[in-house]
Amino acid sequence: MRLIKKVGAALVLAAGLLAAPAAHAIAFEEADAGIYAVLDKDGKATKFAYRFYLQAGKWVAEQRGPDGNWGAVKCDKDCDIKPIAEADLPRFIPGLDQITPGCMRNSQLAFCKYLYKKDPAVPRFMTVLNTPQGAVVLFMSFLAPM
Repeated sequence: MRLIKKVGAALVLAAGLLAAPAAHAIAFEEADAGIYAVLDKDGKATKFAYRFYLQAGKWVAEQRGPDGNWGAVKCDKDCDIKPIAEADLPRFIPGLDQITPGCMRNSQLAFCKYLYKKDPAVPRFMTVLNTPQGAVVLFMSFLAPM
């Protein structure tokens, strides 16, 4: 719950990103496997982190617990992480007139790599979590490769 409160301000920032259909989704590559820190409202890395990596040809998502150990993202159904087709992006990440995204998802989260259309040279990352209160956007910073 505390994490959701911390990212409240990030949702306001995210609203600026979300607006109309995206063009030309970008793809995840093996080089994108790594550890990602969740950013706070000021853009600074928090202790909360995810790692995304390929295992036997499938993407795996894990989160770092308070004890520092990694564990699978909790998931009850539709748990395989799969790319989101470009045509389906507005359903998962509505709007998107300022960014060009590429996303993977399961029933619990979507992990997105995106480029700002104004600055397409630098890839950025975000995770969108499905919660009982609705979607929560977490902006991420790449920390280390896998």
